[in-house]
Amino acid sequence: VEVIVYLRRLVPMIEASYSTFVKSWRTQPFSFSVEVDRHLRYDLRALVDRWEAAFPGRVRVRLFREEMKQQPTELLRDFLTTIGVN
Repeated sequence: VEVIVYLRRLVPMIEASYSTFVKSWRTQPFSFSVEVDRHLRYDLRALVDRWEAAFPGRVRVRLFREEMKQQPTELLRDFLTTIGVN
């Protein structure tokens, strides 16, 4: 088993969190520090470390580029290339 983890850059992740925060009609102010403290998903090193602990030496980290969100075929293409399928 090999694990391929796609990580998104933090700034777009936090922007998406803010957008979701606004769309959900939250009334309290948005605080970056509270969001980071509350959500372990922003600690990308810890996320990769957990996968690595479960699958030692079998984790590959890839960058999730923003164009992959707009064009899902880019993500598929990257995945297939990563696993050696052309």
